Amino acid sequence: MRSDWRDRAELHLPSSPMSCAGVIWAKLLAAALGLALIAVVATTGTWIVARRSSMFYSAIISMKKNILWLKPWEKAIDIAWIMACLILGPALSVAVGIFSFTIGTIVPRISGLIAAVVCVLTFYLAFAFAPHAMYISSFMPTPGLIVYKETDYLEAYRKVIPLRPFWPALAAIVLLIFVAGKILESQKPVPDRRESVMTGELSKTISRQGIVIFALVLLAVIASFTHPWLSGSQLLVYKSPPGSLSMIGFTKDASASMPFEKTFSSVGVQRVDIQAHRGEIKVVGTDSNSITLTGKLVAYGDTVEQAEKKLGFLQLHTQICGDVLEIVAKPDESVVSKWMGDAILHVEVPSRIAVNSALSSGDTTLEGIDGAIRAKSRGGEIRVNSTRGDLDIEAVGNIEVNDAEVTGRMRLFSSLGSIGFRGTLGQSNDVEAEWYTVTIEVPQSTCIYVDAASSWGDVSITLPIAGEISESSGETPSSYVGVLGEGAPAGELKVRANYAINISGL
Repeated sequence: MRSDWRDRAELHLPSSPMSCAGVIWAKLLAAALGLALIAVVATTGTWIVARRSSMFYSAIISMKKNILWLKPWEKAIDIAWIMACLILGPALSVAVGIFSFTIGTIVPRISGLIAAVVCVLTFYLAFAFAPHAMYISSFMPTPGLIVYKETDYLEAYRKVIPLRPFWPALAAIVLLIFVAGKILESQKPVPDRRESVMTGELSKTISRQGIVIFALVLLAVIASFTHPWLSGSQLLVYKSPPGSLSMIGFTKDASASMPFEKTFSSVGVQRVDIQAHRGEIKVVGTDSNSITLTGKLVAYGDTVEQAEKKLGFLQLHTQICGDVLEIVAKPDESVVSKWMGDAILHVEVPSRIAVNSALSSGDTTLEGIDGAIRAKSRGGEIRVNSTRGDLDIEAVGNIEVNDAEVTGRMRLFSSLGSIGFRGTLGQSNDVEAEWYTVTIEVPQSTCIYVDAASSWGDVSITLPIAGEISESSGETPSSYVGVLGEGAPAGELKVRANYAINISGL
């Protein structure tokens, strides 16, 4: 292909019965099948070598619930779709290369540079809008891999994992080759045409390539500000069965629950530790001298019988160790798959007590706590309202803190979400959003040393700030270092974000 591009072979086929798009399709198919053949040979060689290993049979036994449950026809279907994906993946990469080079010919002297830029933009847009494309294609019959998931050690149930990217990838290949073919077709030299006509055709071709480049840049700018991958991911979640995680065989088609209510004396208790694998945690501070735990354990399955069987593996443990009340809701340790159900925990504690919470997947809410708070969620949002103490919060999703009065130290960290804080800062404050934005609202009388920097966005501070040092990102600074407010600083605030940072007064 590189040789053809260098010699511009497609442009010398004016009398060919096949269009430029057809020529590209033929070469693309040959390249994709060649790469797929390499993959098959490599897989076969790996299989042969693995069979000579002492670990081979133990590995096969460990995969019994996933592979050996498959019927012969199910294995054939899975292999067919895997092979299709092995061809489709390289084909998409090659199609992007063909498309990029074709657009790059707009300026022959720097065609390589333009092609590289177009290639990067195309892949960026592909990943940015992929969730929306997969959501749209989910309304079509979607190919899938057949797998079996264990319900216990003796049974397994059949699931189909949909190959959501299949149709969007195929559509992207067709679109890229169609555009590249049309542009190359217009560049073919036609015999007996006058020079003026050829000049007009060249201008038309350049305008087409210019339109494509403009469209790519415009879409990239829009994607950078709107983050379509986030909204698209939410659409994919809603498209699945209610609350389901179809990719790991966790469904809510049927459910079984076990409610509970427990009361503990708060005498001698200084902290409550709450842990759950999946579900919801809500902690509310009260004027009571006792600690109340209410909620339910909920298991899910394809049938009610299956859900009831899973419910037996969900456990709730409570105990007081010294001055700490421990509340742990999680599946039995003997269960391989932990995605069996939810633990809905509602805890009322005396407001003076410190609270530690940890949740693998789900949302956490803490209200009216005057003690120190430490909360962590690996997959969900954390909301904190009306607190009077130190905060140490880490989440994958959004973090929202309202009406907070930090007495000493505050740490807010989100790896994939925004952070919002509204209240009074403490002596040491560290706020970081690795992927999204940070919004901080503090009293007008606040005086604190600020070190705020954004990787890609702007930093906006509406309160007075003295001694600032800023780096320009457009018309708005991307970093601030200085004293916020008037008087002697009562502490320090460090803010880091990938996108915008906004600090304003209440």
